[in-house]
Amino acid sequence: MIWLKTTIRCGLMAVCLWAVTAPAAMADMTGLYLAGGPHQLEVIQIIEGDSGELTGRIESYTITERGELDVDSGDLTGTVSGNEFILKSEGMLSALLGSSSLSGRVQRNTLHIIWTGGSAQFQKGSLEQRNVLLQQLNQTALNVAWNNRKNLAEQRFTTAEAQFDALAETKPALMDHLAESRARYEELANAVQQRREHIERLEAIDADWQQTEPLFHQAIAIEQDMISLQLGIDNLFWEVRATLRSIRDGYEHTAAFCDPSDQRLMRLGFCGEISGHRAELDSVIEELRAEYEAWEELKSSSG
Repeated sequence: MIWLKTTIRCGLMAVCLWAVTAPAAMADMTGLYLAGGPHQLEVIQIIEGDSGELTGRIESYTITERGELDVDSGDLTGTVSGNEFILKSEGMLSALLGSSSLSGRVQRNTLHIIWTGGSAQFQKGSLEQRNVLLQQLNQTALNVAWNNRKNLAEQRFTTAEAQFDALAETKPALMDHLAESRARYEELANAVQQRREHIERLEAIDADWQQTEPLFHQAIAIEQDMISLQLGIDNLFWEVRATLRSIRDGYEHTAAFCDPSDQRLMRLGFCGEISGHRAELDSVIEELRAEYEAWEELKSSSG
């Protein structure tokens, strides 16, 4: 969208157009011209001199997909002869239109502009009109940004909810697997301890190595089974923690958007549900934390 710089402070923006204060014998082309749409505004300000020389400014304001106001501007120079004119702006026009010059004609209050690959019409307006349009544009940018935040919060909530539902569905089988694994690990640890004690008794009576060697090999094989089981359960807990962290991050992002004091937000379905979902997640985290601590205690006591 396009604006011109001035000493006046306009609306939400500190950038404004020069006030047009041409003399009484102002030429037809002198003035402020506006073009754009809901997400864009271009403004061209032109002052025509006595010999047909043109000076002015072009500025463009465009709302990005993120809801930010992208601003570009540049000075204009040119000439007019009758209704035909040429305008040049090295930096601005090249970046905006891919061309360093514009040409066209003036018809009453309309600038018909042509450049390589396109054309546009600018309608003559006033600073008041420009300020109203800029205020509307800023409000639209705020709305776009808010909708982006809302959509992202809803997306994060939906993703986290799906992850939580999948975890809840598999949790009974997961808890059974952890209980069985603890029992199996304890069984293996006891088997290793029995063989160690047997070896100590044999060594105490100076038994032949042929009696102790099989026990050594058995203890080592059982310990390898314990290590394999331990690695499997540790990896399982790592995956579960990663899932829980992802769910929590999604819920926290949503909760940061859903201000409970804003009734407009709380009327959104996902905002109304987030508190209950976070409580359910906390309950599952505590249950799985107890399982993890039990597993760590078992490993420590069997070390």
